[in-house]
Amino acid sequence: MKRLHDVSDCRAIMRRPGLIVLTHGAAALAMMSFIGGAPAFAQTNGPLQSRGQIELPAHKNSGGFDHADVHAATGRVFVAHTVNDALDVVDGANDRFLRSIPNLKGIAGALVAAEANLVFTSNRGENTVGIFPFNDESALAKIPVGASPNGLAYDPKRKLLLVGQGGNPATVAILDVTRRTVLHTVTVPGRTRWTVFDPQQEMFFVNVSEPPVIVGIKSSRPGEIART
Repeated sequence: MKRLHDVSDCRAIMRRPGLIVLTHGAAALAMMSFIGGAPAFAQTNGPLQSRGQIELPAHKNSGGFDHADVHAATGRVFVAHTVNDALDVVDGANDRFLRSIPNLKGIAGALVAAEANLVFTSNRGENTVGIFPFNDESALAKIPVGASPNGLAYDPKRKLLLVGQGGNPATVAILDVTRRTVLHTVTVPGRTRWTVFDPQQEMFFVNVSEPPVIVGIKSSRPGEIART
């Protein structure tokens, strides 16, 4: 097993206050370290320190992981285990694997919306988005979206979820999370990768890989591109 500092082939990195999650493709491991300004289980100051390694379920085929996210209040970590069509759940406060949520074909994105007590997944192999309450995985619902959904970003004020998509042309979908419906599909210049939401600007930002541009979409006007 490789140590935390040896991350040359890590597949997914997701940062939240006090927590870094690295998922290692070859060994199927989640490795965690903590920094300041974090929950009580976090390292308080100084450089990152390795807390050890947590073994995740073995890959069922060739492939690996994709996105990951953290529920900061509890340290619960959600890792998209793409090759297993599952979302792996890790107890980051106690450094242990809990369980896998199955039947998420080709899962790519994982996003925690703590304000809404929701977890989202993008399931590239079935062109759906999964939504479930943080404390009730059995209530998982799937919403059909466009081709190859990937990055996810959430506006808690308007309860809108942006989904980066592939296809030709490449698009993003804007979902009304309350009604569980797609409100808008917006064409973007190329294949989407990571997405984030900036609450101060009330703006979604979408990383487009080719051509290499950042697309901005105002959550108040989600049916159009505001700037690139």
